[in-house]
Amino acid sequence: MSFFSSQFSLSLYTTLGEIMSEWVLLLGGSTGHGAATAKKLAKDGYGIIAFHFDRGEAKKIAEETINEVTDLTSGRCHYFNTNAAAPETIEKYLPQIKEITRNKPLKLLLQLLNVQSI
Repeated sequence: MSFFSSQFSLSLYTTLGEIMSEWVLLLGGSTGHGAATAKKLAKDGYGIIAFHFDRGEAKKIAEETINEVTDLTSGRCHYFNTNAAAPETIEKYLPQIKEITRNKPLKLLLQLLNVQSI
């Protein structure tokens, strides 16, 4: 059974109107498990804020994911290609995240970074 089967879907716990105003933050949301998670949450109606640190061939895959998530969320996504594992990165982007979410709490914070590549 998939982690994202309907019985575990976040959409079961909130109404569509509530979801449309809710955001998730993914640390690593462009390739692999992070991309799959971003797409699933986007399909469920959540706004996506994601950090990724992609270079070379991985950057092409990340761009495809970002385009798909942008379409799924009708533009309610923000991707930042920078090292989210660095404390100064979060400090730098926290004001933007607060602005995006209108200072509301995140529905989900999920760490999906490939720490071996950092």
